[in-house]
Amino acid sequence: MNGAHSLISAFQEINRSENKAVAYFTPSLIGMFGSSSIFDSFLAEIDKAMASGTMPASIKKRAANLTGTFIPQVAEYNGIKNPAERIVTADELRNISKESLKNRRNGVEVILSALIAILKEASEMV
Repeated sequence: MNGAHSLISAFQEINRSENKAVAYFTPSLIGMFGSSSIFDSFLAEIDKAMASGTMPASIKKRAANLTGTFIPQVAEYNGIKNPAERIVTADELRNISKESLKNRRNGVEVILSALIAILKEASEMV
């Protein structure tokens, strides 16, 4: 649970920043949620549920949908293979950069990998 909480905190930090928000790296991911604030709200729901020890079925269903369909499509669109295989830390997420195309692509991969890790942890809860 601590891993997902740390990643969620890192997502909240970067989404409040001027130049590291998820939308700068992968607007298609944010587009699926509708807005950055809805993305943040979804992560906050997961964090709250994890803290309570019970994950609602609706979140588990959405997590399965995202990891099974949408995130792989975003990864493929960005030329990223198997983002679920990459293990990322909250510090790595906080330090993403869009300074170059290579850094931007890495940022997308870090974002997708972190989101998959959160969703996997959420879906495995009771």
